[in-house]
Amino acid sequence: MSPEMRESRAALILLAASVGAVLIFGAFTLLTQLG
Repeated sequence: MSPEMRESRAALILLAASVGAVLIFGAFTLLTQLG
């Protein structure tokens, strides 16, 4: 695997992790607001 591929892959994983964290945080906030 070339270094460029690894770099873009790391960026993709970081992006997915941040999006997932925001989604989980949003769902948690919504649940606490409803509860």
